[in-house]
Amino acid sequence: MRTKKKAIYLDTNIWNRLCDGDIEPMPFLESLKAKDACLALSQQAVYELAKTYKAKSERGRQLFQYLKSYVDVGVDVDSGFLVVHSNMEQLRSEVKAIYASASKVSPSYGPVEYKELKVAVDELAAGVVVEKAQAYLVERQLFSESSRTNPATFFVERPELRARYQQIPQEGLPAWLESTLHSGVGIELLERHLIRICSPAPYETADRLLRRPGSLMARALVRADLLANWKGATTTTTSKTVPRDLMEDMYHVTNAVYCSVYAVADGHQWHARHLLSSHTQEAVYGGTGPIDQWLLGLVDGAEPATT
Repeated sequence: MRTKKKAIYLDTNIWNRLCDGDIEPMPFLESLKAKDACLALSQQAVYELAKTYKAKSERGRQLFQYLKSYVDVGVDVDSGFLVVHSNMEQLRSEVKAIYASASKVSPSYGPVEYKELKVAVDELAAGVVVEKAQAYLVERQLFSESSRTNPATFFVERPELRARYQQIPQEGLPAWLESTLHSGVGIELLERHLIRICSPAPYETADRLLRRPGSLMARALVRADLLANWKGATTTTTSKTVPRDLMEDMYHVTNAVYCSVYAVADGHQWHARHLLSSHTQEAVYGGTGPIDQWLLGLVDGAEPATT
């Protein structure tokens, strides 16, 4: 991040809990600032919350009127609030870092990006589902459906590969992920992401990124791809399918790699420990006690956000 504050990344369900708990934004942000901490919002969360309009328009407006109170404070170093870039934008920043020999990655919004997001949130708070949000909802629905079925079709014609994945027990995942991350397989998986963002010399760049310990997003993306394939090979049978929300959930976890804490409600994300570095802790809210106090309590044991 641009500062050494302790950044707490909130999953979509935590934003819902804050709204339902009637937590006053300004006193809460002031308490976070006193602990040298801040909240991190993602663009992903904004447009996932926009899905609420499809089922309950009044609830959607309520959520965005609440979220607007945070967005309105701005994203300067003293606001106690920041917005993280998408995974691909964070990867792009890592590419720039290695080619410019820069020591820091900029995974969070600057003034220009913030202004565009604020316009979208203002309109959503007024009950207007902006065109960008509508397009996003269609895109994410198609993505969710394809992510649920693609692992099955991928392995249908690759029985030998599926058999190899099935030999990897869950307790053996950490060692397998680490060794595969630095192999030709890991480089090729990252190369596909780099092609999407038009990176120069994608294979060479992928190799350089994975050799750089600070390339947190590059490493997390490869791990996420490997985990999705493993899950597809080990759970896709005639009676089982890959969980519908797996890819969405992994996106959020991966999106938090430069933050100090990834906060989520309603259950442990089994894949989080495989995607997050040692600098980012996962925290699960169990529903006991005021959620703002729970979030403040997370700060004490957290490390400053990584750059």
